Amino acid sequence: LAGQESYAADGISIERGRHITVEDCFVHDNGGDGIDLNSRDREGRVPGIVVRGNRVVRNRLNGIKVWAGGILERNAIWGQGDNPLVVGIFPCQAEIIHNTVAYNMWAKGYGARNYAATFGYPEPDSGGPSRPQVDLLMHHNIFAFNTGPVHGEPTGIYVGPGVRLQEEHDNLFFSRPEAEIFLAQGGQEDGREISRQDIAKGLWARLTGQGKGDLTVNPRFVSGWPRVNLQLQPGSPATGRGAF
Repeated sequence: LAGQESYAADGISIERGRHITVEDCFVHDNGGDGIDLNSRDREGRVPGIVVRGNRVVRNRLNGIKVWAGGILERNAIWGQGDNPLVVGIFPCQAEIIHNTVAYNMWAKGYGARNYAATFGYPEPDSGGPSRPQVDLLMHHNIFAFNTGPVHGEPTGIYVGPGVRLQEEHDNLFFSRPEAEIFLAQGGQEDGREISRQDIAKGLWARLTGQGKGDLTVNPRFVSGWPRVNLQLQPGSPATGRGAF
């Protein structure tokens, strides 16, 4: 089913399990998700899930989807046709460190307008809670140039109402000027849009007590769509962030 959109065509999929490591893989051009872990561990908080050092490229649905949390570190995620990074449909702790999420939802042949990443987005049909509690540590990541012009306006990240920000700092946001972050509050669609200016002027930091060192500038990748190279140019303001 490679190249055809299908929920049964993931690159790497493990529905239940503990102490799983997916490392140094090139997961690309699948009809479903690139990496999909713990979709049936509905109780959540699965220990020992590590997704590290992978290139996840041009999968038709999600890029990396960890239903019950884990550590995601130094992954490069680009070219997905749908939400590139999904974390925490079930209660969990998640550490999102030194990842680059860029140029997703740009392909003409497939794709949809969606968030650049979702944390604690409720999916009741999955058997999970309507407000999953996610303890989130997120730092030194790059979220940039997500959702291409074919599929509408670019999009930022979604932070669900059950997310508790344990750490959020030194991230770079450069996808959607007027809404780099959607901070959900009472429910799935009820919340506040945090603009690029809000982050730069410190509103995000005041609202959350987080945000130290966050940037809202062009990271200056080596090249963009369609010949994507997510390494940083010399002198990039994003040096020290992202997967490379």
